[in-house]
Amino acid sequence: MKNQYFGDVKDYLKYGLLRCIGASGLELGICWLLTRDDGGNNGQNRKYLEDARYRVHDPELYDFLQATTQKPSGRMVSNLETSGLLPARYFSEVIPESDVARTTAFERAGEVLGGSHLLFFDPDNGIEVRSVEYGGRGSSRYVFWRELEAAWEAGTSLLIYQHFPRQDHRVFAERIAEELRTHTPGATVYTVATQDVVFLVASQAAHVSNIEYGLGLFENRFGDYASVAKIEAPAVEAPQPKHGPRTLPKYHIDVFWSDENESWVANVPDVESCTAAGQTPQEALDQVMTLLQRWFEAARDNGRFVPEPSYRSTVSGSSY
Repeated sequence: MKNQYFGDVKDYLKYGLLRCIGASGLELGICWLLTRDDGGNNGQNRKYLEDARYRVHDPELYDFLQATTQKPSGRMVSNLETSGLLPARYFSEVIPESDVARTTAFERAGEVLGGSHLLFFDPDNGIEVRSVEYGGRGSSRYVFWRELEAAWEAGTSLLIYQHFPRQDHRVFAERIAEELRTHTPGATVYTVATQDVVFLVASQAAHVSNIEYGLGLFENRFGDYASVAKIEAPAVEAPQPKHGPRTLPKYHIDVFWSDENESWVANVPDVESCTAAGQTPQEALDQVMTLLQRWFEAARDNGRFVPEPSYRSTVSGSSY
C-alpha cells in the first residue's frame, strides 16, 4: 500500500469490500503494510471519479474519494482512517525491510489490532514469493505466511490483497486459495476476483455467516467488477488408479525472457500449453511447475496419455 495511489479504482473496490464486511457486524483490523511512495505512475487510475456512473455502487464512499483526492493533502490513507466511513483499528506504520525491525513492527501491530474479528492485510504485491526472503530487498511489498499464520492462530479471520501475476487468473486464484487453506487449518476460504487483483478470505468458523453476508452485500453492490467464489475443500483422495506413471516425469523446461510479455516465461515443450510467466526466472519456474503437477495428476487420474520426456536441450533453457 502506497499513499500515492490512494483513491484509485482499486481502492474504490477495496474500501467498498471492507465497508460491506464491516456492515456484517465484524470488528475490523487493518494492517496497511504501508511502503514509501516511489514517484511512479502505475496504479493511479482515478478517471472513474470523473464518471458519475460509478457512484451508484457506494455513493457515500465515491463522494468522499472524489472530494478528498482533489485536496493538496488528499492522497493519504490517513484521510480514510479519520473519515468515519470505515470504523476499524488501524496499523499505519511504514513497514521496514530489515527482518528484526519488521518483526518488531508486527509485534506492535498485534498490540494495536488485537481484539479484531477480521484482519485485512494490504501489501503492495501480495503474499510472499520464493524469490524474496523475509527481511530481504523488496520484502516490504509482501505479507509473509508466518505473519498470516500468527493472526489466524490468534483467532481472527483474514482478508488479504493479492495482485495477479502474468498468468491465468482463475488458475492462480484457485492455487493461492488452496495454499492459504494449508496455512489456516479449518478455514472456510473465499476469493473475490477483480480485473487486476484477487482478495483472499480465510474465515474462522464463528465468522462464516457474517463474512458471507458481507460478501453477498459486496456482490450486490460491485458485482459488475468483481466475482465472489467459495473455494471448497478438496475431497479426500481416492486410491490412485494403477494406470499411468505414479511420479512426475522429469520434463525439460525452457526458461527465457519475453519482450512481448515483459516477463520471464517458463515452457514445457513436451506438454501442450504448459507455459507460465513470472517477474523473475524462479517465479516463472515455480508457476509452471505448479501447472505441470496439476496437469500430470489430472492425466494420471483420468487415464490420459502421459508423454515420456524427450530431454530436448536448448542453450537458453533450464532442465528439471
